[in-house]
Amino acid sequence: MKRIVALLICIAMLFAMGGCTKVTTKYIQRLDNNVSSDSNTGTEEPDKKPDPEEDKKPDPEEDDKQDNETSKDDVEKADEIVDLVEKDSAIFNGNYPDENNYKTYYVDSENGNDDNNGRSPKNAWQTLNNVNTTNFEPGTKIMLKRGSVFNQQLIPTSSGKPGKYIIIDAYGSGKKPLINGDGEAAAVLISNLEYIEVRNLEITNKSAYGGDLNGVLVKTGGNISSTEMYEGGRRNHIYLINLDIHDITCTEGKRFHAGIVFSSNLAKSPTAFNNVLVQGCTIKNTGGSGITMSSDYANAPGVEWSPAEFFPSTNVCFRGNYIENCASDGIFQSCGDKVLMEHNVVTNTSYAQGAYAGMWPHCSRNVVMQYNEVYGIKLVGGDGQGFDVDIACINTVVQYNYSHDNEGGFILICTDGSSGHGFNRDVTVRYNISQNDLSQIFTLSGPISDVKIYNNTVYVKEGLKTNLVGSYDWGAGFSPEGVRFTNNLFYMNSKGWNSLIIPSRLVFDSNLFWGSYNYSNLPAVNTINADPMLKAPGTAGLGFDTLTGYSLLQGSPCINAGILLGNNGGKDFFGNKLPSSGNVTIGAAEFFK
Repeated sequence: MKRIVALLICIAMLFAMGGCTKVTTKYIQRLDNNVSSDSNTGTEEPDKKPDPEEDKKPDPEEDDKQDNETSKDDVEKADEIVDLVEKDSAIFNGNYPDENNYKTYYVDSENGNDDNNGRSPKNAWQTLNNVNTTNFEPGTKIMLKRGSVFNQQLIPTSSGKPGKYIIIDAYGSGKKPLINGDGEAAAVLISNLEYIEVRNLEITNKSAYGGDLNGVLVKTGGNISSTEMYEGGRRNHIYLINLDIHDITCTEGKRFHAGIVFSSNLAKSPTAFNNVLVQGCTIKNTGGSGITMSSDYANAPGVEWSPAEFFPSTNVCFRGNYIENCASDGIFQSCGDKVLMEHNVVTNTSYAQGAYAGMWPHCSRNVVMQYNEVYGIKLVGGDGQGFDVDIACINTVVQYNYSHDNEGGFILICTDGSSGHGFNRDVTVRYNISQNDLSQIFTLSGPISDVKIYNNTVYVKEGLKTNLVGSYDWGAGFSPEGVRFTNNLFYMNSKGWNSLIIPSRLVFDSNLFWGSYNYSNLPAVNTINADPMLKAPGTAGLGFDTLTGYSLLQGSPCINAGILLGNNGGKDFFGNKLPSSGNVTIGAAEFFK
């Protein structure tokens, strides 16, 4: 797993540790009010006539006979494989697909009865027993009444199909329905299912007896019995929306236990997920991670310990989540292809003994991390950065993020070279703002290559111990190469040093350096040493709307002093369009009169 990349890093980081105040955020926009029509009412429609069938228990076989064929339009509009990295149309904004024709069941823990048929609020079930044992047809909604408390697991057993999902949601008014796992392995277990959505629930799982528990556990593969495994293949369309998850009992530092877990286990053939969305969730107080995705199918150079050949989950999106007080990682994602992590807030994680970080991909391809705010990440055993790109990744983009007050620094880019063929290549870090991160802003370790770090703004106030950059071996003789720092604005008043194992393998071109920090041993060319004339550096607080102080004043030496780079994303940190010719501005903010 992740390792402490070098003894020197650990020593430097431990000297730089400082406290961060735990605060709440005003950044996340929640989707609670954008619920389906069934979520807005706790009563039957006034004009609805009594249904003589309502007093009957559901008959799954009869339901199957009445199943209408899914139309071509339903399939086309609902479940094409979506490139979540590139298509804005994939944003789940609360305007749910047409669900008027879904068969609906209701559960009310206070006024329901499991002998009812569940087909209307007045004939609701009382517990989750029927939900956990009924084979529902595709195109079914299971609605849990707000204010209900269920002291048992939620374990759906039915899959939907393209355009006809299994949906578990809330109805009525008041608090979200509470699922209390009460010490079970997971409060919500989704095992080898697909085309399923879970929305608008509160979830907790505490145990007085300890244990390593989870909030929501989504599994594919694994064993049916001691002699038989599940079939392989990809499990499609798993959406977790607006879940409030908190107080999950777990031994501190258990990375693979979390508020939300996706786990691909050995099966008859390779297995993974496709089209995963976790959006608008709040995750607090877990001994493990906030969100974690892992796989037994991650074997690649540098990850030889994984039991099976690389077979990634695809089209994965973690968006608009708030994660706080998790002892290991905020978001850990492994073995993916086309992964998007955006608009998340992660704070106060990684305080267990070990090497953890705020948000990071591992052994993945085509990952984008953007518009995230990560702060207050702790440094205890190692790492402790806000962001990390780690071991066997290809084509990773870290852009438009706000990192501040993280004890391990802004970003770690690393890979294990001890096997002789580890890699982590084609990493782009651009148009980010780092304010008062501690220890070391950029940590580079092992045989990483083709790393492009440009147009970032870094500010560190006086009195902190923060290094700008450190590069190290991971494995004898395996160190970073092909790392270019271009068009960055470095305004640092901290005490520190740059530890460069092979300085010639790093290039600093057309950067601005300012402040009392000692930059003298950097291999820098075309350097500007002048006040960047930022509007109000160091004044940002919580949220992207506090960052206007990192815009430039008229007359700044950064204006038109940077090199125009190809494939630069087309916009700056604040969303302003970049010029298509000539020079660009140094730093994260393009200047406009």
